[in-house]
Amino acid sequence: MLRHFQPAVICFCEVGEVSSPLSEQHFNDLKYITSQAWISFGAAAEHVEFFQTPGKPYLTAYRTDHVTCEHYSMLSNLYDAQRSERTAQHFLVTPAGTGAEESINVINVHAPSGTKKLTATQRTELVGSLLQSTSLIDATKSVGNDRYIIGGDLNTGEQVLADIMGVLVRSGACASSWRAFRQLHGNHGDMGFCNGVRGHVLRTLVHGHDPQHYPYAFRALSKQTLPPAAAEHRARPAAAEDFASQPTPADSAAAPAAGQRQPPLESCASSEERHPETSTAASAAAEAMTQPANAPTSSSAPAEQVATMPAQEPSQQALPPAAAEHWDRPAAAADVATLQRQATQRMNAALPTSIIHAFLHYLPLRDDHAATRVTEILEDETRLSDDDLAAIARVFEPAFIWYKDPRHRTEFVHRDTLSYVRAWQELASHRSAVGKTAYFDGTILTPAQRQTCFQAYLRDFGSTPLLPGQQKSRMKSYAEAHLRDIAANRLIAWVIWEVGVPRIAPAAEQRDTHPQEGAPAAEQRADPLEENIIAILGWLDGAARSITQYQQTATYQEAVRRAGPSRGVSGLTQAEQAQRAQLRRAHADVRRGRKLAELWDRRLITYETVADADWAVLQKHLDGSDVRHLEEIQQQRADRRIAMPELWTHPPT
Repeated sequence: MLRHFQPAVICFCEVGEVSSPLSEQHFNDLKYITSQAWISFGAAAEHVEFFQTPGKPYLTAYRTDHVTCEHYSMLSNLYDAQRSERTAQHFLVTPAGTGAEESINVINVHAPSGTKKLTATQRTELVGSLLQSTSLIDATKSVGNDRYIIGGDLNTGEQVLADIMGVLVRSGACASSWRAFRQLHGNHGDMGFCNGVRGHVLRTLVHGHDPQHYPYAFRALSKQTLPPAAAEHRARPAAAEDFASQPTPADSAAAPAAGQRQPPLESCASSEERHPETSTAASAAAEAMTQPANAPTSSSAPAEQVATMPAQEPSQQALPPAAAEHWDRPAAAADVATLQRQATQRMNAALPTSIIHAFLHYLPLRDDHAATRVTEILEDETRLSDDDLAAIARVFEPAFIWYKDPRHRTEFVHRDTLSYVRAWQELASHRSAVGKTAYFDGTILTPAQRQTCFQAYLRDFGSTPLLPGQQKSRMKSYAEAHLRDIAANRLIAWVIWEVGVPRIAPAAEQRDTHPQEGAPAAEQRADPLEENIIAILGWLDGAARSITQYQQTATYQEAVRRAGPSRGVSGLTQAEQAQRAQLRRAHADVRRGRKLAELWDRRLITYETVADADWAVLQKHLDGSDVRHLEEIQQQRADRRIAMPELWTHPPT
């Protein structure tokens, strides 16, 4: 971390376990190791300081020559964990050489989810508690409405976090300008989110001893560039052999010191790049970091040379069993494969879960029983396989998560799932133009009926006033752009018009549809809730299958070719472009001829007043040759409009 990130602040979380915390001596050992490693990379001993509360699984180290860290406190009672305390570190960071206008609330948090899985309501309560804490910048504001960086191990995926933040934004608990970030190589939970802070995640891959987590670094930018704050999820650093095989850029990816110019993001290392042998100082630091119980005397410094370092040498005390298991036993290939498969399953299930939550008006975020039923049904492979969930995620993900850089997927901005679901339901209401309901009942509209629904949408859009600068002649283009915006994908809108959207019982009906005397409330609402979940999943599965199959047809591939590789770049051949230009000229001549004929009939123009070019256009229109010429071109076009077939291919259920 020190070599590749050159951090100003390092936040360690999950340092030990909440139920079995590390001893104070172990924390002293970790402080000693960190201090020695930082000193070996050029830091002065008096510039390395720490935040740590005895008995809590957190440790923060920082460089006082790069940042000022103050107002340290522990946030407690973040959510109900059944008699187990849940805490987080909270402190204020101000880059060196700046003032309060650049200060940032930093929260280092770990939300354990092991044998006892973290529930949806606990995740919502955790994030809400963090954001509603009092800001250290302005006591009249909450953290969520001020500048902040929250990171650590949230044990929460991107889409679930987006859903939670959407609920909190609507309630006013936090600003809507928040954004999330994750490490390029990170696993489930290796992410954070921020507001009012400019910066980006470093792409460099740094290995730790734990295959479940990778350290990640967020480079916050200020008027004087702040070195990145690195977040490490585990207490123990990487082993010496890991240091020898870590990737690094050919040119240094180190963050600049405060006040130096910020290097471009592309200068950071990729996961494929490697570096030669490390320096003697770095090797010595790596050796020290691999032996927390016996720090080598060759790299040890007197106690008084290390700020906040314990007076004694690192102890010989044995690690607790849980920590020793992680430290002594390297991960087997089978363990890594299992972890990767579980991470993929969670990732694929996250998006369907989010859409189900939105259709149910976020009932599972308030009701643990509802959240459990959603999870159980999604994990039932007899209903949907992993491939089915992956297909749903692949088709619908662009609708809900916008990655600033889709190639690396490190920073993303959420899109309100509930707003999209409401937009889908509004689009489905246009099925009334052909006498059909908005709900999915097995009736599939023909392409002609679907086009009628689209025309109804165009009329509805045209009834709204134009925005300043918009042209009435471009109304259809504006309507299509709006359709892509509210539906995220034109094909999703077509599917909605073909089959409608799932019919969902209101929340009150889900909670108690058929009351039974003596039956628990959870059992009373189980059947309608399960029916709703299955209906939503059936619709998502059918839509994903239908869109995927259409995207594999020659018709769709031809449309993609014509669209071109990027915006503003046509995919048409030169012959097709020439035919298109000829067609446009023919259309323009017909429109001009009609206008001139109208003026001629009203005697507003005469042979003496009309221009020669306009007279030729008028003559062609009067004898009908311009219309015949247009029809000939339309018949000869090689790039004539592609007719979209019926999309829905999934058997109605």
